[in-house]
Amino acid sequence: MTSKLPGQRLERPEEEYARTALTAHLGGRGIWDLGADPPDYELRLDGRSWAIEVTAVVDAAALQQPEQLRRVAEQVARTARDEGNLRRGYSLISTRGAHVLTRQEHSQLAKQLLGVVRQDHDEEKVVVGDGQYVVRAVSDRLGFAWWASFGEMRASQGAADLLRAALETIIRSKERKLRNVAAPKVLLVLNGEHFVAGRDLEPALFGLEPGPFAAVYLIRGPAEVTLVVGEADLKRL
Repeated sequence: MTSKLPGQRLERPEEEYARTALTAHLGGRGIWDLGADPPDYELRLDGRSWAIEVTAVVDAAALQQPEQLRRVAEQVARTARDEGNLRRGYSLISTRGAHVLTRQEHSQLAKQLLGVVRQDHDEEKVVVGDGQYVVRAVSDRLGFAWWASFGEMRASQGAADLLRAALETIIRSKERKLRNVAAPKVLLVLNGEHFVAGRDLEPALFGLEPGPFAAVYLIRGPAEVTLVVGEADLKRL
């Protein structure tokens, strides 16, 4: 997509989604510019400038995901999007843990997953070779997101604990990235329940140390923006 905002780079879909949601939360107030990356955006609100950074709860967990499943998921999402059939966000879960796909199994899995998406099913079990998978529609809001995860990860560690560790990693990473940005910083965290369910998300977020951020917002949807860390909601400034 081509950015509609001033700046030298393109606006990513997840960035636009987060910006639109926070703008609605602020009642349409504020002037947005694309940042130099870092930060993702510069927001001017009532005479004050804010550095806005966007992330998703899947970012830090990505290193723990099977690379093959990620490639399958991206291939299917790309094909379905080109066909006009990607109407929701999905999670792809390996219920037997890691399984190395042969080239033939990769093609078989992609074909079966594409069939699930085309038929717009809520949930489907898929068996390919020694691997067993569940593809699940998890959101009707974040259609840009498709992710793959180990089912056994959630069993071996509490989902809220796992998410909290991921968020702490994100904040440390963003702190390094934004160390030369002088403006007060705000972090927007996207969640389409691609990583954990909402019931596990809130316990992980509340009480989280914000690091360099004056505020951390959780974005569940266009009208669901919650301040989870920070003294002041930009909405009330």
